[in-house]
Amino acid sequence: MTSQQDQPIVRMVQQHIKGQPASFHVPGHKNGAVFPVSLREWERILPYDLTEITGLDDLHEPEEGIAEAEGLAAEVFGAEKTWFLINGSTTGNLAMVLAAFSPGEQVLVQRDAHKSVMNALKLAGVRAVFARPEIDERTQMPIGISREILVEAWDRYPELKGLIITSPSYEGWSSDIASLAEFVHQKEGVLLVDEAHGAHFAASPLFPKGALAQGADVVVQSAHKMLPALTMSAYLHVSGARVSRERLSHYLRVLQSSSPSYLLLASLDAARHYVHTIQHQGWNAEQLSFQKQQLEAAIGRRLIQPPDAVAADPLKWVIPVPPGYTGWEVQQALEQEHIYSELAGSSYVLWTLPLTNADINFPWQAVKRVWEGLERRPEHRNQASSMLALFPRFSEGVREEKRGEEEWVRLENAEGRIAAAPLIPYPPGIPLWLEGESLKAERIRYVRNRLEGGGRLQGGRKEENRFFVKVKMTKKG
Repeated sequence: MTSQQDQPIVRMVQQHIKGQPASFHVPGHKNGAVFPVSLREWERILPYDLTEITGLDDLHEPEEGIAEAEGLAAEVFGAEKTWFLINGSTTGNLAMVLAAFSPGEQVLVQRDAHKSVMNALKLAGVRAVFARPEIDERTQMPIGISREILVEAWDRYPELKGLIITSPSYEGWSSDIASLAEFVHQKEGVLLVDEAHGAHFAASPLFPKGALAQGADVVVQSAHKMLPALTMSAYLHVSGARVSRERLSHYLRVLQSSSPSYLLLASLDAARHYVHTIQHQGWNAEQLSFQKQQLEAAIGRRLIQPPDAVAADPLKWVIPVPPGYTGWEVQQALEQEHIYSELAGSSYVLWTLPLTNADINFPWQAVKRVWEGLERRPEHRNQASSMLALFPRFSEGVREEKRGEEEWVRLENAEGRIAAAPLIPYPPGIPLWLEGESLKAERIRYVRNRLEGGGRLQGGRKEENRFFVKVKMTKKG
């Protein structure tokens, strides 16, 4: 049996390179021999950018190093089977929904799901019932789906075949998944979890308990978000027999690139080894606790914390902005000091911290300069608000109709029209509205406030100082 000390894909690639191979296969840079001068600094990386040739296994039919690496990952993350993903968690979300449900089946979906989950629902042809998560009254931030919501949902929609949730949230706040899993399984349903921001939870008991350990059936994790892995690398895990592994494998073959990057595959292998190392050496949270105190001293306020009953990720810092400012304004001010945040909201900026025991160099003096440079404003100018408060407790997804004519209209003229495309604040990638939904005044107001505050949106169009959204053409007569 392969040891957790091994890194099968890394080893496999390194052995191939040591043989000084002559490349008469793709890719066209020929192990780095041919490349533009502008990529000169990448010279040492390109030989690792290989393809499925003899001795390097095949992601879509793994039998050697890739199969070994996926087996080691399953062991570390507590899954029965793990697949490596090279098209990000997006691919995993698409595959798990397509594999778990059949067209026409009814599924309960947490409304603050990522746009990839919304796309998966559409591709799978399922009937979505959206449930608004609970919202913390103090911070106006989502704290996940409660068991009470499930009881009410199954009461209203007894044909539900399962539940799709996002946990942890972008801000690192986790749901009580064990309670949800118990309820869903009692109803003979399946529980799918988009755990994109929780791949590191397996590294230490100091982190919230992961979805697999709490009974989820299928879990998707973005390795690149919180682990030392390359962008677009992710894991798909399954436990139990409620979702067919054959169907999962089938849809991954359909959805993933037929030319997987060995740079990404090797980084997934190395990230698994890194988690295993932390599991055995331990993770020291003391340095982080000290640095957190330093940040709070620099900004003169405590970081935003969830209610006591909600588990928080210590590697996610939700930083409140000064009264009267939006998170987007403060994010821009920080960027003037070359400090880049993960996300901004109406009243905070979010930082993601590295999983490491090494010293971290924090730019406290620069942060202090930013905060001192923000002139005082009236507190009422900006108050915490939740986009999710605009949604009803439950809503049924709009059924796909034959595509008709569409047009772009100015935001202020869109009230009452039917959306022809989703509009998505990004990050975090949660649709404000979906195709087929009626555009209500409060959502249009939210868009205007977000744009004025400096937030970004996907799915709209900017022309000078005007913002346009896509709607369905109204029938005349």
